Amino acid sequence: MTPFKRLKAGVLAVSIAVSGAFFTAPDNAVQAAEKLTIGNMGEPASLDPHFISGVWESRIVGNMFLGLTTEAADGSIVPGAAESWTVSDDGLVYTFTLRDHTWSDGKPVTANDFYYAFQRILAPETASGYSYLLYTIKNAQKVNTGKAGPKALGVKVIDDKTLEVSLEGPAPYFVAQLVHYTAYPIPSHKVKELGKEWAKNKGAVSNGAYTLEEWTPNAQIRLIKNPKFYDADNVSINELIFYPQEDRSAVLKRVRAGEVDIQTDFASSDLKWLEKNMPEYIRIAPYLGVYYYPLNTSDEVLKDPRVRKALAMSIDREILTDKVLRTGEVPAYGFVPPGTGTYGQPSEVNWKTLSKEERIAEAQQLM
Repeated sequence: MTPFKRLKAGVLAVSIAVSGAFFTAPDNAVQAAEKLTIGNMGEPASLDPHFISGVWESRIVGNMFLGLTTEAADGSIVPGAAESWTVSDDGLVYTFTLRDHTWSDGKPVTANDFYYAFQRILAPETASGYSYLLYTIKNAQKVNTGKAGPKALGVKVIDDKTLEVSLEGPAPYFVAQLVHYTAYPIPSHKVKELGKEWAKNKGAVSNGAYTLEEWTPNAQIRLIKNPKFYDADNVSINELIFYPQEDRSAVLKRVRAGEVDIQTDFASSDLKWLEKNMPEYIRIAPYLGVYYYPLNTSDEVLKDPRVRKALAMSIDREILTDKVLRTGEVPAYGFVPPGTGTYGQPSEVNWKTLSKEERIAEAQQLM
């Protein structure tokens, strides 16, 4: 899930709001390691940024590619593949100047690689699941839905190092959107050579800190440090190994055996045992996301907004977060999690302050 995910009407926003839990090896062990092993839950459907949708995939792809902007350790937006950019006075035109850097095969990364990527992900035939995140760009929605041709897209190559992007309207958050994998560059020369197979094994070239060395389905994905990465001198770990194992109890055993350094998730039922026996391995860190239930509003009953509101009011979010999940989740009463950068105070439902009994009584009246 992402901060920009479209949400349907009639959603029961329950949790998660701002936390995630995982295992990690002690800091000194990670810093000294030549490699880092990671329990990554799911098997990726792809490593092509245009055909992924899961967090487990983005963890891998995010180590392989670098968008125009990226995030600093504190979450602030900093230059990525673009060393700088300017914004027109009306906030509609962004002009990016690319830094000198190359793909992992030595080919220069150019503005055309970003132009090609935007055109490809928004092409209707690509059918990319998250293409709508780029609808901020002028005519992106029209291109994506087949109502306009690709040349109408508000992305222009000025020269090899300069990319111009025009927006539908002023969007101060646009540079933050560009951190998402939907805005990563794509090596057009490799796609033209290998087609959809370009993102598999050593055929996958990348412009980020790591490049793909091996992908053994349902076993492991191995990334190695990209010597062509522009900031390679500051990449301290030479190898990342991702294990796609969804059985969290099985991964816990591998953590205890020293086979896995980091596990990205653990069962809430294991929390007390972990706090007692492995407290140094637990990190409960902020995570921006919302757990929700979409409802079928074409259903004869659920199409009534009073019914949907009653269902939403009947969910005891505090019980779920405090008694069931127990890893720092915050009850969600709106779609935008608290702490979302530069957003201000998120709007919430007006019945949040009612007691449990008052909510039930009002819900019954609605039904």
